[in-house]
Amino acid sequence: MIDALFYAALAALGLGAAVTALVFWDDIRDRLAGWLRQKGLHKSALMDALVRLDDIAGRVRCRLFATARRTGTVRIDETVYDVNQIDDPEVLAELRKRGHAQRSVLHLID
Repeated sequence: MIDALFYAALAALGLGAAVTALVFWDDIRDRLAGWLRQKGLHKSALMDALVRLDDIAGRVRCRLFATARRTGTVRIDETVYDVNQIDDPEVLAELRKRGHAQRSVLHLID
């Protein structure tokens, strides 16, 4: 009985980690889409979009940049996340090794 509860708790924690990762990338996508709407731009106007992550004492500063013909490259958002909210193994490895990471997020916009 105790083993079953233990494994159920582990499964729930694993699901929670997966949901957290989805929430992180969904949050990035929503922030980018919100900026496009605010500027009256369609996704086709977006030439590039990237996220820059910096490890700052166990927290992760996330800066979101977008490039469009009409605006050039602009920083559209800056947010701080707990390192636990980033569940991308490649990003985490790069943050641990270099203290920063950068990823294109253009593919997040449908």
